[in-house]
Amino acid sequence: MGDDGDQKKKIAIMGVSSILLVAMVVAVAVGVNNNPKDSDGGGDKGTSTSNQISTTSKEVKALCAPSVYKETCETSLSKSVENATDPKKIVQVGFEIAVESLKDAMKNSTTIKEVAQDPKAKRAVEICEDLIETAIDDLRRSLDELDNFDPSKAYIHIDNLKTWLEATITYQEVCRDEFGNTTGTSGEKMREILKLSGELTSNGVDLDFPSWVTPTQRRLLVGTPDTLKPDIVVAQDGSGQFKTVAQAVQSIQKNHKVPLIMHIKAGVYNEQVTVPRWANGLMMIVILAPGFIAKDMGFENSAGAIGHQAVAYRSQSDNSVVFNCQFDGYQDTLYPQSNRQFFRDCVISGTIDFIFGVARTVLQNCTMIVRKPLDNQQCIVTAEGRQDPNGDSAIVIMNSHILGDPAYLPVKDKLKAYLGRPWKEYSRTVIMHTVIDGIIAPEGWLPWQGDLGLKTLWYAEFGNTGPGSVQTGRVNWPGIKHIGPAEAANFAPGKLYVEGDDWITATSVPYTSGMNK
Repeated sequence: MGDDGDQKKKIAIMGVSSILLVAMVVAVAVGVNNNPKDSDGGGDKGTSTSNQISTTSKEVKALCAPSVYKETCETSLSKSVENATDPKKIVQVGFEIAVESLKDAMKNSTTIKEVAQDPKAKRAVEICEDLIETAIDDLRRSLDELDNFDPSKAYIHIDNLKTWLEATITYQEVCRDEFGNTTGTSGEKMREILKLSGELTSNGVDLDFPSWVTPTQRRLLVGTPDTLKPDIVVAQDGSGQFKTVAQAVQSIQKNHKVPLIMHIKAGVYNEQVTVPRWANGLMMIVILAPGFIAKDMGFENSAGAIGHQAVAYRSQSDNSVVFNCQFDGYQDTLYPQSNRQFFRDCVISGTIDFIFGVARTVLQNCTMIVRKPLDNQQCIVTAEGRQDPNGDSAIVIMNSHILGDPAYLPVKDKLKAYLGRPWKEYSRTVIMHTVIDGIIAPEGWLPWQGDLGLKTLWYAEFGNTGPGSVQTGRVNWPGIKHIGPAEAANFAPGKLYVEGDDWITATSVPYTSGMNK
């Protein structure tokens, strides 16, 4: 492709940069609004402007102090908040400018597709466009929270904001990875173009906020299983309103206000279903809508081991609860991609990285089944992808059972299985109070590629039982942690979800907030 094509690809990618820049500005506003120095205390109006500039400069330095990219943070914020007297207004104006710029850039998306002769490049552009829309939605949610900002509930606002900022980092990385599979130099250009926006978004996650604010309850308007009355019924025999899940999802009115309950009657539904972002609170396979709840369902990718990467369930849903469900596949079965997700009493089967993602994921009282892979493969249960040292994402497996499928047991010594490997540099996984059968190799953990993440990952095992839990022979990478009860307790859902766990308890699923089995 010529230079013109490369430039037009840059236009689409710059849209991602614009939206991630706004994410940083939003984070700043929350920090400034929380500072008591900004309260109206009267005084000499003649000196208010100079005082504001001085205060703003101090705020910028204080906010950026914990950032990985401190210089980028201070430079960008100083320009954004110069002479500012209303941080919230800065956010709103900056957001609208970025959105308009984004819209202008995306007008060229049709041209981009036309010049993208490489099918992989075309697919990468399409994926990035979708991720831009997701980032916009998350930022609008952040602005909505600022409209109703309550200092007494600051911890909730902050945790939500940091969760959504970390999600934008994930979306950016996925976009960049897609270009890594294209021909030519598009992948390298993608990484360079997104360098600044990546630093800005990372700074948003790193910003220092007060730790003394107590979290308050957060409610999810869903009834108990005994009182649930479905709004939509799907049945293959025609006894419901729809015969396919896709038809039922398409019938949902956009931006509906009331949570919906979908009853899917027993049967095998061979479909690829996407629940769109605007289908808020749908209870029911790509899940984008927040507050998604799934109970007593099965999700399967039937491609088989020969199908290589074949996701059965992908979710970006924030505050999603999945109870008593089964996920069957081989490579990349379960993909909690971002945000806060809780799984209880579920069964997940697979071969390679069959639980992976960049969410705050807790799997409680679940069963992980290692299946027989291809002859040249190894099995890995988890692949967590935290990309920022201050990010909140983690895969936590607790009170669960890791075992082998009967077909795998005869080959377990040849085709070894491991607890996990670092998908990204700051990968974080904790396995605790779990029964680990004798299918896990003594090393326990496997490198991803070379020494990637071996010094910066955060892996821990605590209170596990079974022959596969024996620590003798485990790898001794710098990132392997040896933790006690107090530190392990921080990864129980009641503490890992620092904004509160009412969104779990409100669903009436069985749930343990702490370390008790």
